Amino acid sequence: MANGSDAERSGVGDAKPAALAANGSGAPAAPAAGPPVSPPPIQEAVSKPGRTSRSGVTATVLGVLLSLIIKSALDHTFESVSHYHSLGQIWEAFLNAPTSKILALLQLLVFLFTVVRFYVGAYRYAESTSGGGIPEAIATVVGTFLLFAGFYIASLALRNTVVFYLAVIAFHSIDFVWFFIVQKLLRVPRDVGCVVGIWQVLDGVTIALLLLCLWFLPSTSSQLAGLGALLGVGVADLVWLRHFYLDVPNWAAKTWLVSRNLGTSA
Repeated sequence: MANGSDAERSGVGDAKPAALAANGSGAPAAPAAGPPVSPPPIQEAVSKPGRTSRSGVTATVLGVLLSLIIKSALDHTFESVSHYHSLGQIWEAFLNAPTSKILALLQLLVFLFTVVRFYVGAYRYAESTSGGGIPEAIATVVGTFLLFAGFYIASLALRNTVVFYLAVIAFHSIDFVWFFIVQKLLRVPRDVGCVVGIWQVLDGVTIALLLLCLWFLPSTSSQLAGLGALLGVGVADLVWLRHFYLDVPNWAAKTWLVSRNLGTSA
């Protein structure tokens, strides 16, 4: 029995030095390491800043164009104000032709509403197609320039109703034709393509209504009807595509006709 106990004590005593020797140092052996952990992919971290940078440049350029158009519209609407030297003279001039002054102010407000609506749409379109290549980027820049050049020309004609509405018809026509070309020649995401189709329908409705107002209605009535058409189409646009403009998650599934064409629903 004594020999057995000595052998057991001897075995235990030999196991500890062996374990320490296998570690190569005096410290106990570390537990076995698990499978290597792969580092997180860097593609997502790289792509987001690029998209943010491009969106920031787009917002800056569109902001400059919007500022120029608003300045031009205000300058040409209120250019005669500098001729008056008191509030009494301004009020007297208003009383001499109140209807025309009110219509001019309404025309300015509806025009600014339309410009801001197109600004939001142009920004969201550029942001939603920022993953495209150089041709898509060039097309976005050229289309935006042509569109806002049309707005600038319209701002110069705010004091002439007929010329103003012809300019509005012109930039809606540019918008329609340009998107038709882009849809045919370039790669546009399917959901954004559905939004473009809706914009083209609204462009066509606006052009038709303004042509009817100009050709079949007297001057004052045509101005009021034209303002109503622009305002009504604009409100319909903002309500219809509100999820797209606000960049709501899963916006395509929440937008009528877009979800239907894509086979999705909210």
